[in-house]
Amino acid sequence: MRQSIFFVLISLCFACKKRIDPEDSLLGNNAKPNISYSDSLLPSVSSVREDPIRTSNLSYNLVGNITDPVFGQSYAETYAQLLTSSSSIDFGRNPTLDSVVLYLKVLEFYGNTSTPLNFVIRELDEAMDSDKEYYSDETLSVKTVPLGSAKIAPKEANEVIPIKLSKQFGDRLLNESGSSNLANAEAFLNFFKGILITVDSGFTANPIGAHYKTADIFTEVPSEGSIAYLDLQSSSSKLTLFYSTSDEDSLSTDFLITSNSARFSYYNNNQSNSLSQSYINGSNDSLIFIESMSGLKGLITLPDLSNLSNVLINKAELEFSQVHLMDQDSFLTTPSEMAIIKVGEDGSNNFEIPDIFDGVAYYGGTRSNAINVQGQLIATYRFNIARYVQEVVDGKSEDNGLYLVSVPSALIADRLVLGGNNQDHEGVKFTLIYTETN
Repeated sequence: MRQSIFFVLISLCFACKKRIDPEDSLLGNNAKPNISYSDSLLPSVSSVREDPIRTSNLSYNLVGNITDPVFGQSYAETYAQLLTSSSSIDFGRNPTLDSVVLYLKVLEFYGNTSTPLNFVIRELDEAMDSDKEYYSDETLSVKTVPLGSAKIAPKEANEVIPIKLSKQFGDRLLNESGSSNLANAEAFLNFFKGILITVDSGFTANPIGAHYKTADIFTEVPSEGSIAYLDLQSSSSKLTLFYSTSDEDSLSTDFLITSNSARFSYYNNNQSNSLSQSYINGSNDSLIFIESMSGLKGLITLPDLSNLSNVLINKAELEFSQVHLMDQDSFLTTPSEMAIIKVGEDGSNNFEIPDIFDGVAYYGGTRSNAINVQGQLIATYRFNIARYVQEVVDGKSEDNGLYLVSVPSALIADRLVLGGNNQDHEGVKFTLIYTETN
C-alpha cells in the first residue's frame, strides 16, 4: 500500500490553529504535505517536590545554606568518617598538643559569596555503615558540644579552608597514644565515629514574609549564603594533630577521609514564603521551578495522544526556556544539563526514557544559550522524546507523565525558573512530527 506522509507540527507558543501553505514544505513542492500548527495538543506543566536522592559516597559533597526569595532556603550538611593514616599510632614520649585542625578542600562555592559561611564541626554519636546507601533525608545523632567552628569568607575555587578544633578534643586524641583505639582504622571508628560538617547561616531564613503569585517584588530582595562543594577525598582534606614530645618538636599526625570512608549529605529545602511555594503541585502553571539537592522538579503531562494510531513518530521535541525573575541570576547559575524521566505509577522517579540511550546529539538535555525579547541571555533546553512517544502511541508504555530534573541533582546546588503554560515568548514548546503508515 502506498504510504501517505503527513507532517504535523504542534507548537505550544501559538494560541490558535493555523494552516501552513504546502509551498513551504520541507519535503518540497511535489510532496504537498498537510502541515498544521495546533493548540489542541498542549502539555500541562507544574512543579512538585523531589523525592529523597542517594547521597552516599559521592565524588564530592555539599555544605552550606542559601536563602533566596524565589526558592526559599536550601541547606546542606555532610557526614564523614575519619580513618587513621597508619596502624598502631604512638605519639611518643609525653606528647603535648600544639593544635588540631580540620582542613577541607573546596572545589567551588555556589551562590552569593559575599556572605560568610560559619562552618561548625560536630562529633557523631552514632556509627556510620560504609555498606549502607544513605539518602538526602537521613541524619545521624551528634554530640551536643561542637568540636570547633570557623567563619569563612568564600574566595575562590580550589582553596583549602582550615577549621581549628578544640584543645579538649586534641588532648583526647593524644591521650589515646599507643592504645588499642589507635591500632587500626576499625578500632579508631569504634572510638571516634566520625564528623558532621555543617554551617550556622547567621542570617534569617525565608525573608519575604508573604506568599506571592507574581515576580514583581523579587527583584528587590537579595539572596544570601552559598553552598560549598567539598572534595573530601582530596589529600588536602584531613584532620591534622600538631604536637610536640619530650624528644622532638613540630610533629604532626593525619587522620584521613578516603574512598573507604562512609560519607553522605543531608539536604533540606524549605520553600515557605517564597515565590515557588505558590506554584508547588499546581497545574497549567506559567512557571516551572527546578531546584537541585532534592528540591523541586517539573511535572510534564503530555497531551492526549490516543487519536494517533498507525503512525511513525519522527520527532517529538520538548523545549524549555529560562525566565529571569531577579537580578541575582548572575550567581545563582543554571544547570549545565537536565534530564526527562518517567513518572512511576506511585508518582516516584521511575525509569529513564529510551531516547536517553541514543546519546546527547539525539536526545539533547544540555544547556544552550539564547537571547530573549528583552535582550537578556537565557538558558534553553531541548529534548527529543520520539521513542518514548512512539511507545505510548503503540501502547507499549504507560504514560503517567514525565519529570524534568537537573542532573546530577545530588552533586549541584543549581536552580532554575522555566517558562510554562500561558507564556507568550518563553513558554514550553512541544513539536511533534509523524508519518502515517496507512
